[in-house]
Amino acid sequence: MAKTLLLLALFVGTAFAAQPNSHFLENIFGFPESFYQNAATNNNGGPLNGATYNCDAAHLQQSQDAFNSALGIGGTLNWQNATQLYSAVDAYLSASVSNYLNTCKARKNFYTQMGATYADCTNPLYIVSQLSSGSDVTPAFAYAAMWAQLDFICNAGLEIGIQSFKDIMAVYGTQQGQTCYNQFLIGAGNDPVNRCKYVSTYIVCIQEAYIQYASNRPNGWWVCERARVGFGMGCLNQRCTVLTT
Repeated sequence: MAKTLLLLALFVGTAFAAQPNSHFLENIFGFPESFYQNAATNNNGGPLNGATYNCDAAHLQQSQDAFNSALGIGGTLNWQNATQLYSAVDAYLSASVSNYLNTCKARKNFYTQMGATYADCTNPLYIVSQLSSGSDVTPAFAYAAMWAQLDFICNAGLEIGIQSFKDIMAVYGTQQGQTCYNQFLIGAGNDPVNRCKYVSTYIVCIQEAYIQYASNRPNGWWVCERARVGFGMGCLNQRCTVLTT
């Protein structure tokens, strides 16, 4: 009950904040195909290549349709056009704290409906296994990254996400935040084999950008962790810590 009251109080306190200039989630689709090939074929905690995946495609689509309906986005969006799905979810949840909370409610329902198949169905290796040979693997990475980020922002990151909603969304549009991301795009795009090295640099950079921008500096852990779980799948020994300077 205490946590519920805290969340309600935080909601009231942030409901009147001005709309930010940048979206909640970053555009992850500016990399070349080689970046996604490297990312999607790294194991993300599910079965290894060649293993059997516990995923019913029809059930996944049904659960995806319910998620989309809850957010009021196109029912035709799914893992096959995950870049558009990712962007639609981004646009919705970045609009307000209320939308953020509703997205988390829809994510919880999706997770519950998927049950034991959730990990496999949202694994990039499963998505890759459904693609024809030579297909663009970007949807596999985008779909996995979207759910990984939603898992974080709706669970461990929920309280901070609501408390610092305005600052979290605005930091990506600051000069320093944009510089961090542009450097990440160039570095990882030119050297996708060493993607994890650039992810490690970026998550520190965006956290430092938040610390320079926002007054509640410890909450910069949120932007670091959200970037890590989305971009760093398959990367070892990456960690975000709470910093004040």
